[in-house]
Amino acid sequence: MEAVDSAATIADATDTDAYINDWNNEVIEIPDGDIKEPVASKAAELDSAFTMNVLLDYVDNGGYKP
Repeated sequence: MEAVDSAATIADATDTDAYINDWNNEVIEIPDGDIKEPVASKAAELDSAFTMNVLLDYVDNGGYKP
């Protein structure tokens, strides 16, 4: 969340509408049953993709893909 806040500040998106306007939401279909495995899998995927260096690049670019 700190990276999101920092990127919003750099992009001068300090009011609520500007702050969330560019957020991307992804809907993941989860079949009935155990929710833990799909959530853990997605969390691991995001942790792997968004290293500290990647997050800092996003922050430096105002939250947009570098």
